[in-house]
Amino acid sequence: WLWSWPLRARLLASRRAGRYLEMLGIGERILVRNPWDVPVQLEMAGAAEILGLLDVAIWNLEQARHVEPNDPTVNRRVARLYERRGNYTQSIDLWTLVLGAAPDDEEAIRKLSDIEHVMPAPVDPFQREAAALRVSLAEDPTRATTYRDLSRLHRRAGLFEAAHAVLLDGLAATGNAFEL
Repeated sequence: WLWSWPLRARLLASRRAGRYLEMLGIGERILVRNPWDVPVQLEMAGAAEILGLLDVAIWNLEQARHVEPNDPTVNRRVARLYERRGNYTQSIDLWTLVLGAAPDDEEAIRKLSDIEHVMPAPVDPFQREAAALRVSLAEDPTRATTYRDLSRLHRRAGLFEAAHAVLLDGLAATGNAFEL
């Protein structure tokens, strides 16, 4: 503490003066001696966020999380940044930690609800593969192997009527191709 107080004073003076890039340099000098200094990491994250360096801000806050993994203040700030970046899964995990530390936290409750509505629905691998095969059929409807692959996909999923229908469509489109 005694060694770093002059640098801490300069860090605060730089923040008041709006010299955020300078804050990052001073913060690094403090962290060389004490890499577990959470308040300095929070100051640096704030400066990086103002400068638009979201990756640097997230990195600083993640370093603070290594020291204080359940601190709701740190977790809240990281969750907001992850949400801004579109990393909704990580944001949900952090908001859940905030809610665990402060069960009545209105913001955490609201954010968890909001993020769940924004997150894209998980894509079913069957649907993704079937859609790709249908696109391939639209491009070349006379290709027998594509009908065969789509039929196999339906059979693996237990959709036997759909598999049979695909084969019948393929036979009609390919002129009774032998592969089908």
